[in-house]
Amino acid sequence: AYTDLMGREVVDERFGLLGTIVEIMSTPANDVWVVEGDRYGEVLIPVIEQVVLDLPDTGTISVHVMDGLIDMGK
Repeated sequence: AYTDLMGREVVDERFGLLGTIVEIMSTPANDVWVVEGDRYGEVLIPVIEQVVLDLPDTGTISVHVMDGLIDMGK
C-alpha cells in the first residue's frame, strides 16, 4: 500500500541518502514520490522503471535519479 512507503528512506546510487518519502503524488503518467532530506531539500522522484532500482517490502529504497532532478547548487 502507498501508506507503507511514507517515511521510507530513499538512497541514490550516486548522491547517497536523498531523504524520506513525505508525499506521493499521482499523475496521469506515473506516481511521483516527494522526498524530503537535509542535503538536497525536496527531490521529486518519478516512479518509473528507469528510476526505481529496488523497492523492497521494507527498508531503504534504491533509485537512480536522472540528471537535473537534484538541485546541486545547494
